[in-house]
Amino acid sequence: MTRRQTRWASALAALSFLFCAACASLAGSIEGVQWELESWTLSSLAADITGITATFIDGRISGFSGVNSFGADCRIGKDGSFEVGAIRHTKRAGPEPAMRAESAFFKLLVQARSWKVRGDALTLFDAAGNELLSFVRAQPRVNPAP
Repeated sequence: MTRRQTRWASALAALSFLFCAACASLAGSIEGVQWELESWTLSSLAADITGITATFIDGRISGFSGVNSFGADCRIGKDGSFEVGAIRHTKRAGPEPAMRAESAFFKLLVQARSWKVRGDALTLFDAAGNELLSFVRAQPRVNPAP
C-alpha cells in the first residue's frame, strides 16, 4: 500500500469510527433526528398519510404538520419528561382532511408530557401515560440520478 493509500485508509477508518460513535450517542436520543408520524390515538384519521414530521434541536421542535411548517419551544428532559410551548406555524390552507389532521396533531402534541425512544421509534405520552403520537426515524431521501 502506498503512503497516499495508507493516509486515505486511516482517514476513512477515523470517519467510520466517528460516524459509529455519533450513531451510538443518538440511539436513545430524541434530538437531532427527523421523525415521521406513524400513528396516533385518533382512529378517525390516518396519521401516516399526511407526511407530518418533527425534529428536536436545542430546545426547539420544528417540522411539517401536513399542510404548514411549524415550530415551538420545547423541554425534553433526560428523565423522559416533555413539554411543548406555543406552536407557531405558517398559514397555508390545504385539503380539508389534511387541515383536520394538522389540527389534531397540534392538539395531541401540546398534551404530551413524556417521551420514550425504542430503537427507531419515538412515542409521546400524555400525563396519564397514554400513548398520543408515535413516530419512526425518517429514512434519508435519495434523489434519482438525472
